[in-house]
Parts: sequence; structure tokens; C-alpha cells
Amino acid sequence: MHAMANEQPEPWEVATYDDEAGFDKRTAETLAALAETTFAARSKAVSTCPDTGQRVQTWALEGETIYSPYTGRAYKQGATGYFGPRARDDEGRITAFGGDPLKYDLPPATVYLMKHPGDVETEAFLSIPGNLNQQYHFAAANWARFLGLAGEQMDDDWHTAFREAVAEYREQRRPSDGPDREHAEMESVHDLVGEEGELLGGNVHDGGTENHKTMWRTSGLLYAQKFGSDATISGHKADEAERLITHMIAEYLELSLEKGNGEYDSSIYYPHSIRGFLNLYDFSPDPQTRELAKAALDFYYLTYGLKVFNGNFTGPQKRGFVDGFGLGEMDTMLWAFFPETTQPMPESEQVALHLATSDYRPNRVIRNIVTKQIDLPFEARIARPTYHLRTPNACQETFYCSSGFALGSIAMTMVDNPGQQTIWALNARGNEGSFVFGGGHPATAGPIGHSPYDQVIQKRGAMVMVTGQTGDRPEGELDAEQQRRFEHAADALTQLPLDAPAVERVKRAGELAETWVYIPRNVDDIVEREGSVYIEAGDAYIAIRPLVEEYGWLRTSEDDDDSAMQDLARYDVLVIPGDRTGFVLDAADRADHADFDAFVESIKHKTDLDTSALKEEGIVRYRSLAGDELEMTYQPTRLRAEGRINDGPIDWSNWAGGGVYESPYLRIRDGKLKVTDGEQGYSLEFEDGRPVYRHWDGT
Repeated sequence: MHAMANEQPEPWEVATYDDEAGFDKRTAETLAALAETTFAARSKAVSTCPDTGQRVQTWALEGETIYSPYTGRAYKQGATGYFGPRARDDEGRITAFGGDPLKYDLPPATVYLMKHPGDVETEAFLSIPGNLNQQYHFAAANWARFLGLAGEQMDDDWHTAFREAVAEYREQRRPSDGPDREHAEMESVHDLVGEEGELLGGNVHDGGTENHKTMWRTSGLLYAQKFGSDATISGHKADEAERLITHMIAEYLELSLEKGNGEYDSSIYYPHSIRGFLNLYDFSPDPQTRELAKAALDFYYLTYGLKVFNGNFTGPQKRGFVDGFGLGEMDTMLWAFFPETTQPMPESEQVALHLATSDYRPNRVIRNIVTKQIDLPFEARIARPTYHLRTPNACQETFYCSSGFALGSIAMTMVDNPGQQTIWALNARGNEGSFVFGGGHPATAGPIGHSPYDQVIQKRGAMVMVTGQTGDRPEGELDAEQQRRFEHAADALTQLPLDAPAVERVKRAGELAETWVYIPRNVDDIVEREGSVYIEAGDAYIAIRPLVEEYGWLRTSEDDDDSAMQDLARYDVLVIPGDRTGFVLDAADRADHADFDAFVESIKHKTDLDTSALKEEGIVRYRSLAGDELEMTYQPTRLRAEGRINDGPIDWSNWAGGGVYESPYLRIRDGKLKVTDGEQGYSLEFEDGRPVYRHWDGT
């Protein structure tokens, strides 16, 4: 995998990463900050002293007698809280906690022990049987990291107890899914090894999504390899566990090159999948396993990075929304490797422990694509599968990146976890970060979310979005897409006067026949002229053209009592009402126009918007600033529009050239990944379950 001494490294190798000193500097604060982070408190039971009213934390179970540290009064412990103790063994040791507190507590405990070897209290905390038994997803990935970084500090008795916990681990509850679901039993019993024959070892009902399964399987594989052949992993002999999990991971990666990733581009959950593979890359004793891990990490950083602009992810994602206002974990996992952004970063910004202590580095080709050190503009088409990779090309994405902005959107055929999805976003580079726009039917009263009333098409920097009422139910048997429309959007949307109180509009948002466009309040300028809205946002100019004559504004304040109103205070929200309504968005680089007024005049004279057939036929026609002809026909009994772009109909069935990714820089089709930065390139495919890299000249 690595070049020999004095040899030029291959373009796919980690040795081509050329900012090691910068990476070290950007991650330097992580260990120091984690070492100062409190742990072992969240898993204690919480109560209130009856004499002083002050908070009391103990290791008590519900119903046990505790004594106030303030007055000594004896009283009974009530409910122990989401993370609190749940059970004891015959020796009085806690054997179970609620939730999974080690999702949060294990990283700081790991670093504290690294910096304070032999610390008695930390070792005792890590030896509580209830902590050893925590192997649910997030905690398992943290334990795997702990073993590699600080495991050697624990004595033989601890390692014996830990291996016994791993050997017996089974799970039939949901400790990571919040208080309302912590005791909700799953249909199947799950473990570290998983179910043979299921993608990444987890069934489609309750086996977890890709990130959950990745954390479980990668941890189980590392345990099997580190503990030795005599060990047991969730009831499986270590050799069998290693064989099963290795096959699952290789199969998953191969399928990702055939169908794509079901949990595509998730800014929330990609960090967790990445953690699992970092553990294998850094600590697996098996070279082939490390090769698999590297291929997975390259895939994640490359596919996610294709849509990164100014350090911020742009466009559709399965779960999450990057708003440009704050930093998420994936943002910092990018910044650690690629600091090229105008986003202000705190000097003490923390990076995930797994990344800060890893030897993995994205290669130079990946770095150039993430940082857009490539020829711009470019357009990409991406075919997205369903979760668990059951159906390829279920949804179709368009992404466009220019020198001043990026825009991405997706045509949906299903309603799946709609509250966490991003359907479209525009990212314009500013002097201090990015301006990120979103919108659509206000099902969530925020820029994140998929509403089944919305449909969209895009070509380059122009996008048409229509929000409409559901039509009459067709006669006969409905196909799958129609069934989803009538299951999730059967209710008629209602009208609300534009001058209605803002608080009423926000509270009723999901039922309204409206489209909202979320415009960051800190943009440089907003101008309204002749029924259109023009925006100056950093390095981009943007025109938003409502499809109906009337529109209004929703402006809230951080001082509002309602939390939903406070959340919207960062935006000027353009409200476009109607039974069939929406907007056209057209964006351009600032550098292509003499000034803002020149852009406005270009939109007026070079573009054409025809909505004459919108009300009766659902048709919108638009000639964009780039000269593209877009025609959308809204489908009131479906989730995805039909239409034409330039000279031909939109062929959703043959998206991305029949592959997964189609772009000048990244192509994925028929199980092979090809990538180039315009200077160097390589391909990746699997042969006999192993990743194979080869040179590719970009043709």
C-alpha cells in the first residue's frame, strides 16, 4: 500500500498527502481538550436533596436508599435518568446503564488515561461491568479505539472481563435512540458479528442503517483479530467472526461501487462510519483488513468531498443539513485535513479522537477535489440507491460547482426519514464562511426536510422547484411511487393570508400551501424588482423568481418566545403561496458580471420564465442565464416531476449514464471507481474480495 523508500508514491497512496505539519497543528488541541473533559458523571443517577433542593448524583438504582451529601438524610432514589444505572449483580456491581453513556464518556476517559497512566479512578470507572457490557454501535467504536490507544495499561483481569463481555454481547433494545425508544425492543437480537446474508450483517427492519452496522462490524472484526483464535465474539469463535465480518465489509464496499451508498453524504452519520474504518486502518494486525479500511475511507472522503465547496458540504444528503452557520463533526473532520475555507475556525476546535490519533491521510487527488483545486465549473449526476442498497437509482441527483458557488438537488421517488433529509442547497462563498440557502414546502418549518409535495429539476446553476396539491387518486392499482404520494401527502394543503401573524404561520407551516425559501440574513444585499428577488451573497449573485404573482416575507427574532421562531431568526424567509406554486433559482459567479446591477439586467434580458401552463397543466418553462432550456411538468400523483432539458426528455431511468457517479472527475459504474484531478488519476475495483488500485489517465 505504501511506496518504498526513495520511490515516488502512487497517486492513491496516503503518502501523497502533503500537509502533515498543518494536520498536526489543527488537531493538537483535541487531546488536551479531551483530557480536561469531565466523564463518569452522565451515567450516575440524579436526584434532589429533600432538605436543600440541590442536585445529587450517585451510583444508585431506582428504589435504593441514598444519603444526602448535604444533610445526611436518607431517601429513596427515584428514576435514574436516561443514562443512569439499571441493574446490579450479586456482588453489588452495576451491570447495566440506560442509554449508552460511553458514546460520550469513553473518548475523554481514554485520553485521560493516556496522559495519566495508572490513574486508579479512571481504571475503576472503565472496569464497571455495565461499562464493559456497552457494545452498542457508538460505544463499541470507542472501545475499539481505547484498546488501540490505552488498552495496554489495563491489567490481565480487566482484559479477561472485557473479552467475556464481548463474548456474551447481545442487544435487543435501542439505547442510542433517545429516552422514548431506549426500552423499545427490536424484532431481532443483534450482536457484533451480525446476521449472515444481510448487508453489513443487519436486517432491513431493525438491524441499523449503514453507520450503525459499520461501527458494530468493524469493532467485532478488530476484536476477533486482536483477541486471538481462542476468543469468542458474540457467541462466534474468533476465526469464524473474522471470516464472516470480512466478507460483509468487502461485499458492502463492492456493492457501493455498483449501487452507491444508501446513507449517502450524511453529515450526521458519516463521521461514525469513518470512525469504524479508522479503527481498522490503524489497529488491525491484518494487511488485507487495512486495505479494506483504506478503500472505505477513500470512498467516503472522495464521494463526500466531490460536493464540498469552501469547506462546507453542498446539496442533497440522506440525513443532515450543513447550514453554514455552525460547525458539525463532519465539518471538522474535513478541516483537519483540508483547511482551505473562509469559515472562521476556533483556535481550540476539537476533532474526533479517532481522526486526531489516526495515521490515515486522504491522497493528493482526493485533497485537490475536496479543495476544488481542479478546473471549474463542472456538473455531476449521481444515482442514489435505497437504504440497505436494495434498489439502485431510486433517486437522481444533480450537482453543479462553479468558482463562486455550488448547487445540488435531487429528484425523489420515496419518502424515507423525511425530517432529516436535504433535497437541495446552494452554497455561496463569503468572506467569513458560506451562505447556504434551502427551502421548499415548509413541512419542517426549516431548510432541512423532504416534503412529498415538492418536485425539482436542475441544470447547472438553474433550478425549478414546484410545490403542489396532491391530485385525484388514479383508478386501478397504484405503483410504488404513487402509493407513497398518497400515503404521505393525501391531505389537502391550506391557504393562509400573507399578512397572518408570523407565529401562526410557523406553527401551521406543515399544512400550508406554500413554498418557503430560506435566505441567510447575513447576505450582502437583497433587492426586489418586478416580482423577482435578487441576492448578492459573497462570490455569487442569485435570482429567485416566484412562480406566482404574490409573495411575502417571514421574519422572526431570536427574542421570540417560541423556539421554532428563534430557529428561523437567522433567515429572511421568502413565502410563496398557492395551490401550485414554487420558484426558479438562477445563480451566477460574481466574477462573470461587472456588478450586481449588471447581473440583474442579465436576468431580465437573457432569461425567460413561462408559467402560463402552471395552473392547469403543471408546466414551467425557463431559459436560464447559461442558455439552458428547462421544462418541468409537475406530477400531482407522484413524487418526481417529468420534464425536458434542452433538446431531450429527462431520462431518470438512465441517470448518471447508467452508473452511480458521472462527472469529469469522479465516475463510478459497474463496480469500478475512476477518479482524476486533471493531473493524476487512478481506478479502484474489487477482485476476489480485495481492493485493487490502478493508474487511470482520465479517458
